[in-house]
Amino acid sequence: RTYSDPVVLTFINSRNDWNSVAPRVKDVTPNGCAIFMHNPSNSSHGAETVSYFVAEKGRYELHGGAIFEAGSHDTSTAHQGGDGYIGDQLSFSAPFQNVPAVLHTLNTYNNADFMTSLATDINTDGFQIAQEYAETTPSSVVQETIAWIAFETGSGTSTGQKYIVGIDDNGIDNG
Repeated sequence: RTYSDPVVLTFINSRNDWNSVAPRVKDVTPNGCAIFMHNPSNSSHGAETVSYFVAEKGRYELHGGAIFEAGSHDTSTAHQGGDGYIGDQLSFSAPFQNVPAVLHTLNTYNNADFMTSLATDINTDGFQIAQEYAETTPSSVVQETIAWIAFETGSGTSTGQKYIVGIDDNGIDNG
């Protein structure tokens, strides 16, 4: 399939190595992208199962009424683990009825240092987003593109398939 303005999200679905690793995306085009794993120490890492989700930028209503919005944001704002969080404020094109689940992934690789993304202060109107370099010390922080998708929380059926979208912030069940 060809996209006009794709947003790519990636997830690591396994844990086959003890070292931390984050999925990264680069070279996003209308026809594809490169997906790879990046770990803070830049060392080798065992094979993992990586899933991805691609959507066209915009706001959509699925069969059954579920809403999702996909977008991206270019930023050089970065957060280090343990520090106070300051991200770029983003607004949805229209408010959600309930606080949505927001998923996000870096979609560029302009800095070879370890980076991932972080979204906080999520509400029905928008959220804050930034790069996250955890407890590492990058040699520099440069502009990267962070892709994001906000899904309306709830459950239902779309084209005959059941779905559930939820959020949990108890620090135990959600990692």
